[in-house]
Amino acid sequence: LGRLPDGVTGSEIQEILWQQSFDSGAAHTSEHANLKRCVKLAKSLTAMGIRWTSDKVKDLTQKISALDQHWGECRNMLADMLTAAAVEDCVEVVQFLDLRYKENRDKADFDIACGVVERIGMELPIRSELRREALKCWARDAKRGLALSPARLVDFLDDEFELGELVAKDLRQKGRLAEAACLLSMLPANQNRVLDTATGDAELKRLRDL
Repeated sequence: LGRLPDGVTGSEIQEILWQQSFDSGAAHTSEHANLKRCVKLAKSLTAMGIRWTSDKVKDLTQKISALDQHWGECRNMLADMLTAAAVEDCVEVVQFLDLRYKENRDKADFDIACGVVERIGMELPIRSELRREALKCWARDAKRGLALSPARLVDFLDDEFELGELVAKDLRQKGRLAEAACLLSMLPANQNRVLDTATGDAELKRLRDL
């Protein structure tokens, strides 16, 4: 009927699930199998309106990230686990994945993080390494970012001047010199300053400088 039976708490159910996954006979199975069982059982938590506690989310994230499995398997397990986590814990997991990618620069970590945020309906944090890399891949794709006009493309660059220069370089290589100059004119010359484009005067000055 949409609620727990009398005398049963969400914490008790969570602990029982944890014991079934890691304490009861867990020594006879692999860590991967234990985690997979835990993630599968976690779906029942969501149905009952129970959320993982923050310490459990952190512990599971560390365990799954340490698995020697294909990145797709780790992505699916993390995403399924986070369906039973609070929004604040989801944000912390994404920040952890961003830090992990920043330290290792492993493409598998990038693919895992992008897959997780897509599955749970989040965005990569502004100014994060993951977001910069994702924007770089998207903006420099001939069928995606480079297919847009400079006026539309600049909206996706988060005022990242270095990324704008990379995209402008790609445009120049394709012979689109005017579009490359227009794109650069819409980005601030000083990365610590936001370009005022309300009147167009600032863009015109940048265009003349370029």
